[in-house]
Amino acid sequence: ADDTAVGDTEAGSSGELLPSRRLVLAALRAGGPQQTVKQLGDHTAAQGHQLKKRTIQEALAELEERGLVVGTEAASGLARYWSPDSPPDPDQPADPGEGR
Repeated sequence: ADDTAVGDTEAGSSGELLPSRRLVLAALRAGGPQQTVKQLGDHTAAQGHQLKKRTIQEALAELEERGLVVGTEAASGLARYWSPDSPPDPDQPADPGEGR
């Protein structure tokens, strides 16, 4: 299935990301730190979005370049573990515990 028709127009750090990248980022944020590609794939599939392993890996690489996620160091034969890394959003208050 092609994810291009998802229609997300959210502003913020994920505003310019492809739909598959937004899905992976949302799965990371929902599942917390130290997740594998398989765990992320299981989460997105449970949400009705079957993403290929390669799509998730490419999404993570782009999200890492943008500073939105951090991964453990790549080692031959070992899975990388990924965590969300949300830099401060200039439009948000510094204290994430403050509700609106």
